[in-house]
Amino acid sequence: MTSLDLNDWNIDPDPETLAYHRRQWTNIYGSTKAFADFIEPWASRSKAIVDIGCGAGANTAYLAERFHARFVGMDISRKLIDEARNRVHKVAFEVADTYRLPEQFGIDGVVSLQALSWMPTLDAPLTQIATRIKPKWIAFSSLFYDGDISCQIVVEEPKRPRVSYYNIYSIPRTVALMKELSYKAARIKPYEIDEDLPKPDNPDLMKTYTVPVEDGGRLQMSGPLLLPWHFLCFERMA
Repeated sequence: MTSLDLNDWNIDPDPETLAYHRRQWTNIYGSTKAFADFIEPWASRSKAIVDIGCGAGANTAYLAERFHARFVGMDISRKLIDEARNRVHKVAFEVADTYRLPEQFGIDGVVSLQALSWMPTLDAPLTQIATRIKPKWIAFSSLFYDGDISCQIVVEEPKRPRVSYYNIYSIPRTVALMKELSYKAARIKPYEIDEDLPKPDNPDLMKTYTVPVEDGGRLQMSGPLLLPWHFLCFERMA
């Protein structure tokens, strides 16, 4: 099975994937609002920001409205980009492959929400961002572990059908990679969901739900997997 096979579900989104992106237009997720709070010190001072893996653009539009910067949303799926363009005209949306990004100039920041763990690797996208766009800061939300362990996870959903990555990346390794790319860690924060989400009726599809724990917190799950969400921000070194 090739990497391309594992990305086809997003390039040509199935009905379940389209529904996921469209729901965000009617109900901005709490994780998106928390990410906006997380990047506020950098985004509020920025004039131009690129959103990598923007999907149908709901998150990009929300961030653009909040921070009043010029936003450009990029995604490999033409269908999702067309959907974004039809819904909002104040944000520029472009079809772009994260592994072959076009050069951008004058960009203050790059964000990526809930996208990196569904790509084949972490190194190539971050290298592309750091060398092709060269922003002052880079922030992303994805699945991370605070130790020196990384996991490449392939999830098969025959009933959908879909085969996809749910990769979990090592924070220390990511920090070391970004240092090689001339970026230093500015802030790292785990995301703790603050609402109860019911377990889906259909156990054959990957959908997010929460499991309560003794201290009053919640574990965020999808199918059989624990989702260790983190927000990371890096600043370019002088």
